Amino acid sequence: MCLFALQTGLLIGNSIEYTIISRARRTNLQPRRDAPAFGKILAMVVSAAGPLTWLGSIFVFTWGPISWRGPVTYSMMIAPSGTILRYYLAKLNLRQLSTNNGFPTGTFLANVIATALLALFSALQYTSAARINSEYCAGLQGLRDGFCGCLSTISTFFLEVYRAGPCYKTFRYALTSWISGQFLCLMIFGIYVWIYDPQERCAFPT
Repeated sequence: MCLFALQTGLLIGNSIEYTIISRARRTNLQPRRDAPAFGKILAMVVSAAGPLTWLGSIFVFTWGPISWRGPVTYSMMIAPSGTILRYYLAKLNLRQLSTNNGFPTGTFLANVIATALLALFSALQYTSAARINSEYCAGLQGLRDGFCGCLSTISTFFLEVYRAGPCYKTFRYALTSWISGQFLCLMIFGIYVWIYDPQERCAFPT
């Protein structure tokens, strides 16, 4: 189902892109003279919206309902850190190690790190400390949804595999990514479950 959704989204995106480009060519659109100024204004608005939204999440976290912290506000506050780390990791995709070998190192590291941390935070939610302290449990949920959710990228991974086409390098990249994720979950979360046999995950206020 997940692969079907990714494939459908990719096809829809390609169709929209093709339609826009075709219409632009048919109408022979010329760039507006005020386009650079408009672009600068738009860039300023978007640049300001990010920090303001983050400050808004802190405001909601501090004065909003406590029941929002686990499912919403913790994630909103932590999410930018995952996005920033993913941005810098993506720069590794442009280096020769990635381009020459057909192996996007940045995307691979982002998904591997996010998977390992997701398994760790999931295991910690089954500890007695998390079951006793609901705030600690909510913070772990925020790290899972916010940091790990923004650091990992299934869409970019799927697009890289799709654009590369069927070949040995693509198969190696896809298989290595999948096996690495499964191995990390097994070694971190799986071993914890086998050793301690936890029966209940922590719960935060809802």
